[in-house]
Amino acid sequence: GLHLRSDLFRVRGPQGRGTGHFAMVLPREPELRRISLAFGIESADAAFTEAFLPGKLDPELRGWLARAVRAGRVDRGALLINGAVKQQVRQDRALGLWFDLRAGRLAFDPAWPTASSLEGRVLLAGDGVRADLVAGRLAGLDIGRTRVRLPRDAAGPRVELEGVGRADGRSVIRFLRAAPLGDDLAFLDERWDAVGSVDFDFGLTVPLDGRELERLEVDADLLLDRLHVGQADVDFENAAGRLSYRHPGRLTSESVRAELFGGPVELRLGGSFAEGGEGLLLEGAGRAEGRALADWIDLDVLARLAGRAPWNGRMRILGDGSVELDVNGPAPTE
Repeated sequence: GLHLRSDLFRVRGPQGRGTGHFAMVLPREPELRRISLAFGIESADAAFTEAFLPGKLDPELRGWLARAVRAGRVDRGALLINGAVKQQVRQDRALGLWFDLRAGRLAFDPAWPTASSLEGRVLLAGDGVRADLVAGRLAGLDIGRTRVRLPRDAAGPRVELEGVGRADGRSVIRFLRAAPLGDDLAFLDERWDAVGSVDFDFGLTVPLDGRELERLEVDADLLLDRLHVGQADVDFENAAGRLSYRHPGRLTSESVRAELFGGPVELRLGGSFAEGGEGLLLEGAGRAEGRALADWIDLDVLARLAGRAPWNGRMRILGDGSVELDVNGPAPTE
């Protein structure tokens, strides 16, 4: 048979620079013919990712990579191919492509905001695409360590993300309004506002074949100077606690502490805005200042209320944005 082996070769172009070598073993039997390629990548433009992809890569995966990777710089990377020249099944040839990305932009799904300022390592192998990111931005949210997976299996094409992040409260509300969640969080209209910080963990699974959002799980630690609940026109100050969201439309929290009507309050919330859901129920108990409560109710007859008194109440925000309110407590006294 014929044996071919290259010396080290160099490639330079608008896509970037690279060096590599290859070898081929070509016996008479076609099924025994082998190829080996190792190609190192330097100073490449991530917008040309498609140029580095093998021609026989799975068309669906190749198409997603070509569409999704919008920009970025590749300081270093490598393409490795080893196996049969004439591939019969996937196992006949090993394929690997990895690169270190910075200042990247990734449009992982057209319906979701484009992620930017991405930094981390991307790996393409026989089982799909994996990325381990250390930093990024997503529609105003600062993203920390995040794993991105695009597996190749029987469950269908999808992007899976697991990570952590931090943002200010106002950016979180803007992101939730922009996210393609249907009517689940439609109650977060322009009247809502939040000032302060939010640390969060998230898990997201987005199908790439037109199916609806498969999974969105968010656990957020709130540390807010102020949270304005639009429908009730009320401000919670110094709000702190843990809030969870599970798609579709379910919000829960066992304990959020805040200040309301000039006194401390402890809140629990739960409910769902999914179709047929019961809406969001907030239950609170605390102490309130009479004048602050009178100002909120806007009744002249209560204008002379003074002092603090214990109270408890329930507020339900329905899917159409309407509010049901029930507050109980003795009259405040000096």
